[in-house]
Amino acid sequence: YELSTIGNHEFDYGQEILSQRMEQANFEFICANMDASQAIIPQPAPYAVIEKGKIKLLFLGLVELGNDGVPSTHPEKVKQITFSDPIQAAEEYIHLNGLYNAFIGLTHLGYETDKELAKTYHQFDAIIGGHSHTLVEEPQEHNGVLLTQAGDDLNYVGKLVLTFRNGKLTDRAA
Repeated sequence: YELSTIGNHEFDYGQEILSQRMEQANFEFICANMDASQAIIPQPAPYAVIEKGKIKLLFLGLVELGNDGVPSTHPEKVKQITFSDPIQAAEEYIHLNGLYNAFIGLTHLGYETDKELAKTYHQFDAIIGGHSHTLVEEPQEHNGVLLTQAGDDLNYVGKLVLTFRNGKLTDRAA
């Protein structure tokens, strides 16, 4: 792995365990719609840039919120962490779209909310999603944004292929 976004089940064993796992990981965790500055876990960056040769890929992390305004875990597990609406939180970062070769959502929102994110912000080139365990076998495009999700329980591996010519994104396939 090179990157992960925070999901609701990352909190299931408590912040102390999550903090240990984040420290043990040899990859970065990102999430733009959480403020952990008063919590035990380290504050994840909202986004990360991965460079592949001359190509720079920006990934924006977003986590879902259940009906009570926190990720779908026991509320005690997310004490002292505040969460904001992921669709609204994304707006703060949309201006970064033109600064990188690709702008990718790395989300744990669920497929329906990924579609809403794409409908709201056509600036995403692709959204790699999770949470709803949706298996997207054929590429799905919404508002010009390619959406993908690879089911659950590691039964499938997702693959997103981005093609660049002279630094410009020319094709996307999942």
